[in-house]
Amino acid sequence: MITIDVELEDAAAIEADAAAESARVVEKRRRRWGCLLYAGLAILIPTLVLFCVWLWFHVADRRLAEEALARARAAGDPLTTAEMQALFYPPSPAIDEATAHWIEAAERTREAKKKVVAEKLAYVGAYGVKAELDEDGFYAESTLKLVDESLEGAGEGAIEAAHAARRAGSVARFASDVPTHEKVIEGFEIPQALRDLQMLLLLDAERAAARGELDRATDDLCSLVAVSEAFADIATPYGKGVHAATFGVAYMSARELIDRVDFTDEQLRRIDAAFATPDFQRGLVRILQADQYRIVRAVETDEPTGDETLEVARWFPFRGADEALAIELCQDLLDAAKIDLIAAEQAKARLESRHAEFNRATNVENLRYAVTILTTYELVRYVNMVLRSAAERDLVRTGIACERHRLKYGVWPESLEALVPEFLAEVPIDVYDGQPMRFETDGDRLALHSIGQLDERYENVEFDDGPLTFVIEKPQRP
Repeated sequence: MITIDVELEDAAAIEADAAAESARVVEKRRRRWGCLLYAGLAILIPTLVLFCVWLWFHVADRRLAEEALARARAAGDPLTTAEMQALFYPPSPAIDEATAHWIEAAERTREAKKKVVAEKLAYVGAYGVKAELDEDGFYAESTLKLVDESLEGAGEGAIEAAHAARRAGSVARFASDVPTHEKVIEGFEIPQALRDLQMLLLLDAERAAARGELDRATDDLCSLVAVSEAFADIATPYGKGVHAATFGVAYMSARELIDRVDFTDEQLRRIDAAFATPDFQRGLVRILQADQYRIVRAVETDEPTGDETLEVARWFPFRGADEALAIELCQDLLDAAKIDLIAAEQAKARLESRHAEFNRATNVENLRYAVTILTTYELVRYVNMVLRSAAERDLVRTGIACERHRLKYGVWPESLEALVPEFLAEVPIDVYDGQPMRFETDGDRLALHSIGQLDERYENVEFDDGPLTFVIEKPQRP
């Protein structure tokens, strides 16, 4: 009996221990699941709060962008895809013909460029010519011989194709889609070759001037302007820069030749008509419309914009406020550009002020407004290029009017008012400040000035023979 009782007590103890162990396991599991539940709630609740905050900001940002778009549309912008297509690429047999001639000119230029470089006749990038000059500043015979050899064949063909393109209407079409970067230019080769074409036209103009072939030199100057016009409606950063750079080359060439050559009145009229063709106000409006179109495309669609800045910005959270501000600033400049270039210069000053504010902002603010910062920089840069080109155009046209006055009356005009209405429709205005262009005469020397990017008043500016000063020195016959 004693043995049985002991065994029963041991069994009861073992059972009790097992029950206690089972209870401990259950309690441990309960505590573990409790900890996991609390940890999950500790993560989930803040996540839900953050998500709600993000959603609120996202909706608020979207509302800001939509309101900015509504205000822009109330002003007539931004344009739709169909409107952009019709504006930039309207059906035009004349443009198609001009484009075919420009492509032919580009192809011939590539071949001619090899000969020019082989002769070490020019620095291709800056169009600087290694030339021997005679006592009158024209090409010496040794240089004329090099030019003849370099332009023979392909070079002459490129120049003739450029003249044909100008006669067809000059403005070219290098794309078949709306201006969203991806299909605007069919490769880099054609635009680059057309820039090199200016080098051939420069050589030919100087050669013709040295030999007294002023009709040919006149055609070359007109085609130099037409090369710039070929890029007028290319709404990409590359197109913007090319248009301004190529027009600057045409301006500098005309400035130099008009000072050295006695063109006839009829030839001066032709050169003036060529320089009157570029409409920089219209060009600025179109480029701003294209930039705004890309921003809106980034806001409203998931389609590619072709703009690296906008593509990167799509990954940023809370970008609506950034897009809204970029649209508003672009619209402000666009509204001003539709008035005139002087108003655009004033709007550009406001843009520069906003850009300066961002430069003083924190890194967080800079990240939040990345699109606006980069867009503001690009807009200011292009307005500067357009204003410079417009100032160059007005300088050369005023210089031509003064030279025509000298040819007819033997002396420089006493004032710019004396050119109106016989040689100019109105007194030329400096696009940088809205004041009459600066005009000086001293005996045989005439100088026209634009204040350019300077902030100082005219009285404090030291003018020289720089890019925005047009100087002619010709004998007077009182």
